[in-house]
Amino acid sequence: MGLVALIMGSVQALVSAAARYYNISTATLEVQQNLLTAMSKVCFELGESSPTSVRSDSAAPGGVVFATPRNASNRLVYGTGIYAGKAEWSRYLCYYVDTVNGESCLIRKEKTVPVTYGPPILPAGETTASYQASPGNYRIVARRVTAFSVIDSAPMTITMTAQDNRGEFSITMRSVVQPKN
Repeated sequence: MGLVALIMGSVQALVSAAARYYNISTATLEVQQNLLTAMSKVCFELGESSPTSVRSDSAAPGGVVFATPRNASNRLVYGTGIYAGKAEWSRYLCYYVDTVNGESCLIRKEKTVPVTYGPPILPAGETTASYQASPGNYRIVARRVTAFSVIDSAPMTITMTAQDNRGEFSITMRSVVQPKN
């Protein structure tokens, strides 16, 4: 009888350890996928901008504002006539971290601006704080992102940190991007 209890206890410990490992691995993979998806999106959009059309903010909430040559339908539009072949720049994008329903998220906001044919220089009022304070639609790019920063240099360094829903571990990802336009 004692031997059966010993075997059952060992099996219970083994199953418990396997379940704990599975749960930790699943949570880690979810955070990694979430972070990689967000990093890919930011790098792609920032890479299409111009170094003269980017403003990174280190002050709270921290983030980045930049112009994009893509329209609201996410398509590149080119001018005609004297502007033939030149991209129309008609939107500013902003990425920053904010809390939504008690959860830290990477937020993306956009603003339509008058069309220019060439990368615009951002006006002084276009800051991460102004986008965060402005009403309007936003999109959650990734959940559980706790830190986001862009170092405005050549090339730009993007750093993002995310953690699992219990706060037991975090992952930091860094990427380098060079705006092309």
